[in-house]
Amino acid sequence: MPLLIDGYNLLHMLGWIDSRRGPKATELARWRLVRFLAAVLSPAERAQTTVVFDAAHPPPLAARTLQAEGITIRFAVGYPSADALLEELIEQAQGARSYVVVSSDRRVQRAALRRQMEAVDCWTWYERMRSKRAAFRRPTFSPAPGAETRPAWTYLPLSESEVDQWLRTFYGPQQGEPGSCEQNLSSQLPERIDSPFPPGYAEDMQEP
Repeated sequence: MPLLIDGYNLLHMLGWIDSRRGPKATELARWRLVRFLAAVLSPAERAQTTVVFDAAHPPPLAARTLQAEGITIRFAVGYPSADALLEELIEQAQGARSYVVVSSDRRVQRAALRRQMEAVDCWTWYERMRSKRAAFRRPTFSPAPGAETRPAWTYLPLSESEVDQWLRTFYGPQQGEPGSCEQNLSSQLPERIDSPFPPGYAEDMQEP
């Protein structure tokens, strides 16, 4: 199921980004979103996922399309906004009815609905992903004769310690814990993958 995500719209809705804190904070917010998507989407789903970010004033020679964790990242270079690029991608999509478009922007939602795509607001989609990770599958063995039967796979709730572990894995230390400051987020990034975002890409997000 192809997935189109309005990147900054999702980050702002979740409160994961504050452009007033400078380009580094914006870059870390983008990378945090990539990490979250890599955690909640399967490899096959990531291969069909495109995240679109605004790029009103990108640095010279900036890449328009990047790959990170199997996810396609598009910057709206040459477009008035990410909405305009999203609308173009929606119009060009093949098999439109199989798409899910994640955005709380009414303009983007209307464009998706015109193509009979599923339009999901950011918070609803995020809650859907949280629910997806709130349970995991465990195999069970065939029951002994006469024993009560149940499905071969059973969804079991996470314990409190497991929930805490997932939160730390996805979002880093919680508020009030050691290392919870945003400047420490970069130390948690996987060493095997460099940040896909070119330096200076957050400059267009700064307030004049």
